[in-house]
Amino acid sequence: MKEHFLRLKNRTFWLWAHTFIGIFALSFVPLFFKNNGYSLLAIIVLYLLLSLGLVLLLPWLNTINLRNSILYGYLCYAGIMLSIFFGSGFPSYLLYIIFGAGTVIFFWIPFNYIFFNTTKKKTSGTDSAFFFNSTAILGVFTPLLGVATIKLGGYSWLFGLASLSYLLLGAYVYSRLPNESFTFYFWDYVREFKGLKTITCLEGSLQYFSGIILGIYALLFFETASAYGYFLSYLGIIGLVIALIVTHHSDRQQKRLGYLFILLFLMALSIMALTPVHNTTSWIIVVGIFILLNNISMPLRSAVSMDVKKVDFGFWKAREFFLNIGRAITLGISAVFFYYEWYWPVFVMYGLIALVYPFLVRHKFKEIR
Repeated sequence: MKEHFLRLKNRTFWLWAHTFIGIFALSFVPLFFKNNGYSLLAIIVLYLLLSLGLVLLLPWLNTINLRNSILYGYLCYAGIMLSIFFGSGFPSYLLYIIFGAGTVIFFWIPFNYIFFNTTKKKTSGTDSAFFFNSTAILGVFTPLLGVATIKLGGYSWLFGLASLSYLLLGAYVYSRLPNESFTFYFWDYVREFKGLKTITCLEGSLQYFSGIILGIYALLFFETASAYGYFLSYLGIIGLVIALIVTHHSDRQQKRLGYLFILLFLMALSIMALTPVHNTTSWIIVVGIFILLNNISMPLRSAVSMDVKKVDFGFWKAREFFLNIGRAITLGISAVFFYYEWYWPVFVMYGLIALVYPFLVRHKFKEIR
C-alpha cells in the first residue's frame, strides 16, 4: 500500500485539496436550491441537463492543452460558485448548468488522465480506491465547516469562499503542470471503446444514484443545513479502510468479478430496501449500508474498464461520454417519477442496474474473473 501512495502522492494531495472545496460548498447546492423554492424535480432536471450538455459537447473537442484545460476547469468551478453567489433565479440555474458542463470537459477528463497515467492492470484496483475513497476522512468534518460557514454568513459566504479557493488552487496547479497538448478524434476512441459502452453507461447511472439521487431524496428527511451537514458527515466516514483492503487484495489475485457479484448483489438489495423506509432513523441506517457497499465496489467497477483497455487521454474522454449517456437516461426516468412523487420505482430501477452490472461484465469480458 505504501508504494501505491508514494507513486500517487502529489496527485492524491491535489485530489484532496480539490475534494475539500467540493464537499465544503458543492455538496450543499441541492439544499440551497430547495431552500430557494426549487422542487426536487427541478434539482434533478438541473443535473439531467448538465449530463445532456456534456453528451452534446464532448464529440466536438478534439485538441486539448493539459495545463490550459485544467485552468479553464477551475475557472468553470469558480463560475458555478459565482452563478449561485449572486442569486437563485433562472439565470443562476442556467449558468450553473453551463459552467458545470465545463468542469467535466476541462477539469475531470485531464485530471483522470494525470491521476491514472502510471496505472497498470496490477495496480488499477488500489489506484481507483485511492481516487474514490482516500478522501473519505474529508467527508467527516468538511460538511460541518460548510454548516458553520452558512450559519455565520449564509450561502453567499460559502459560495464566495469556494470560488476564491478554486481560483487559488487553479493558479497553483497551472504553475506546476507541463505544457502538453493532445490531439485525438473522438469517434475513433468511441470505436476503440468497444465492449465498455453499455457497462460504462450503467456505471454512470450508479455513480449518480449515490452522488445525486440520494442527496436530493434526502432533502425529504433533512431540511436544515445543520441536519443535512450531519448527514453528509455520517456518509463520509463509511467504507475507506475496507475499500482499500478489498481492492488491494483484488489487485493481487486479479479476481474482480467474484467480488463484484457479491458486492453488487448486496448493493442492489440495499437500494431496494430504501423503498419502504419513511422515517429518518431507518433511512440513515439503510443508506449507511448502501454507501459502505458502494464505496467498496466503486474502485472495482472503475478498475474493470482499465483492466481491458489502454488508459490514454481518449479513453477518459470516451468514458466520460458514455458515463453521461447513462446518467442522462436514468436521471430522465427518475425525473418523471419524481414529478408524480413515485419514489419506489426509482429505487427499483437502480437496484436492477446493480444486479445486471456484474452479469454484463462477465458476458463482455470472460477473461475477468
